[in-house]
Order: sequence, then structure tokens, then C-alpha cells
Amino acid sequence: MLEYVFWLFVSILVGGLSGFQGVYERFDTDSGRAAKTVWCWLYLVSRGAVAGGAFVLGAHLPYFDKPLFLRALVCGVSAEGVLRAKFFVKRVKVGDKNLQEITWNPVFDRLRWYQELFLKTIDRKFAKEKRALVAHHADNFASFAVMFAFFELQIKGWSKDPRAAALEKAATNLKRRFLEAGNTAPQSDKEARHELGYLVGDSLGLTDLKEFFQPKQQP
Repeated sequence: MLEYVFWLFVSILVGGLSGFQGVYERFDTDSGRAAKTVWCWLYLVSRGAVAGGAFVLGAHLPYFDKPLFLRALVCGVSAEGVLRAKFFVKRVKVGDKNLQEITWNPVFDRLRWYQELFLKTIDRKFAKEKRALVAHHADNFASFAVMFAFFELQIKGWSKDPRAAALEKAATNLKRRFLEAGNTAPQSDKEARHELGYLVGDSLGLTDLKEFFQPKQQP
């Protein structure tokens, strides 16, 4: 009985980890923050339940006379195979030389819709947090010039991060547009500060956005 419960738990764990793959691909550095939300746990538990259900069914098949760990392995792999398998429909021509395969999987398509239902809910939660965080940090600076000078100091510490180069380029373009506009109105300056904050948030993610602007003092 204990062996059965153990391998049932392993099956559920493997199913949950398979579900977390989609969470990580969506949120990257924010996947840890996403994992703390109720919606993420509901999704992972439901994915684990699918693998656990497959194990329960497989473990009770009379002709499946194998050790429980093999049943857990076979049922887990089979469940994921059914969920992810795609059927070839046709091959269409894209452009002059490229061909693209059209595939179909009724189970995977429903699974993707189900996954998006939870991930978009987390997305909306993160977007609300990002708006508040960007507003907080942007309003801490007296002007866009001061905020950009702070940005230039901070980005040097992120030079080894593969995302830093694209972020620095986008921020430099923002500064150029701001200077070319020559609009010194307080509202324009505020909008530029907020835009810089969103550039950092969109490039680095919510977790690293908070870390990037962590120092409270202005340069």
C-alpha cells in the first residue's frame, strides 16, 4: 500500500512538473513569483491529477502485471504523449521555397486553452503589479534626466545578462526621442519616466524590475 501511494505521488509530481514547464516558458525569471499564486497551484494540481489518474487506471489493469514504478513510468509517459501528440494534416507552401506543416491535436489544443486560462489570469495580476511598481519608481525621480542617469549606472551591473544589451539600446532610443521632441512639460517628462520603467519591466520581468530600482537614493 505504501509503495502504491509513493508511486502515485511520484506520478502526480511528474504531471505537475510537466505543467510547470509551460509556466516557466511563459514567465521565465518571474516563474517563481507565478508559482506563489493560487491560479498557478490550481493549474499544477490539475495537471498532476491527470498523471495521477492515469497511474490509478494503469495500476488496476489486470493485464498490466508490472512493478509499480514501471506502471508509473509507462502511464506518465503515455499521458503526456496523448496530451502532446500531434497529427499531421497537410503541408502548405509559405513564401517561395519554405513549406509549413499543419498539425492537429484535439487534446493538446484543449490543454493549451486550459493552460492559457490560468496563465492569462496570472498575466493580468502581474500587469497590475507592474503598473504600480513602475509608477512608484518613476515618481521617485525628479526628472527623466535623473532617472536615465540612474539607469546608466544600474545597467552596467547587468552587463553579463543577455537581456541587457537590447534593454540599453531601447532605453537609448527613448532618450533620443525625448531629446529630439524638446518638450520639457512636466507631463511629457513623467510619461518618459514611466516608459523607461516599462522598458525595464518588459525586458527583465517583474522580479528583476524591483531589483533593478532597488537602491532608494538618486544619483
